[in-house]
Amino acid sequence: MTQSYVYVGLAGETAPGRPVKSGLYRMAVGDDRWELATRGLPEAPAIRAIATHPDKAGTVYVGTQHGPYRSTDHGDHWEKLNIVDHGLPVWSLLFDLRDARVLYAGYENCEIFRSEDEGEHWRELPVTVRFPEITVAAGSNPAKRVLKMAVNPANPDELYGAVEVGGVIRSLDAGEHSPPREPIAKRCRINSIVHYCPPRLLP
Repeated sequence: MTQSYVYVGLAGETAPGRPVKSGLYRMAVGDDRWELATRGLPEAPAIRAIATHPDKAGTVYVGTQHGPYRSTDHGDHWEKLNIVDHGLPVWSLLFDLRDARVLYAGYENCEIFRSEDEGEHWRELPVTVRFPEITVAAGSNPAKRVLKMAVNPANPDELYGAVEVGGVIRSLDAGEHSPPREPIAKRCRINSIVHYCPPRLLP
């Protein structure tokens, strides 16, 4: 029987005067000890997203400040995935519910990348929605981070993105084309999103 784990990511964010901690930790189910699992990850990795492969036990993906990484041995070793490191962190990861080979990565600056081969190759989706009406205080970070993504379980082509300091964006064709010009929710900070579908509507 394959060992099961709980994974926890720390991104190094803290309040003034408190210690800064980052990294990836795991705990085997049935155990009570956390262990560091960062071999192969960047130095002081900021882990803001974790996704386990739906079909492959032991395969885990994490989003770091230098792009997405993958482990095929429950986090014992990590490899950097073939996506250009353009200096922006990954904030969210999401598998296509219909096809586990398809993986989305949400970045800062309202960018979403998609892989159709479990992370071997990536391409940027044409996300053109911007939020020019959103203003921020002087000195604050205006980044439009894709903090969370969700799909419609009954129609995985319906993809949503929760954008910090912005709103919610949507694509009805799995990101192939630009979402609507205007976000479907705006002038608000969105930290999480989920799409519920009654079991009777699932294919």
